[in-house]
Amino acid sequence: MLLERPEQNPCDGDQTNPNCFGDLDIVFPKNINGLRVSPETCLACELKTSCLRDAIQNSTKGNDIKHEHVDRAYESGMIGFWERWSRKKTLNRLTQNKLPRKRRQSVWQLFKNKWLPNNPL
Repeated sequence: MLLERPEQNPCDGDQTNPNCFGDLDIVFPKNINGLRVSPETCLACELKTSCLRDAIQNSTKGNDIKHEHVDRAYESGMIGFWERWSRKKTLNRLTQNKLPRKRRQSVWQLFKNKWLPNNPL
């Protein structure tokens, strides 16, 4: 039995990436029971792997999915408390590294700015 492609596939056309590319709500929505499943149109798309990867890695909702995955593994007994704690800490660090933050000054820079004159000799 051959699998038939849906008639309306958003990936068809001349564009390199479809409009739905990387949109987590479209390519990996939650079902009624709370699980995430790709729709039929995404399964027929040639870009499905890179699209899902981009949606999960480059969005804040993607981080939420990673947190959900860790929580489900802990609730089902697949990982213990310390493993859950370690994974959550790693995910939070990765999230913090993506945020722009002010660079800390070294002790020398603080000393130089406070005690040394601004004008060179």
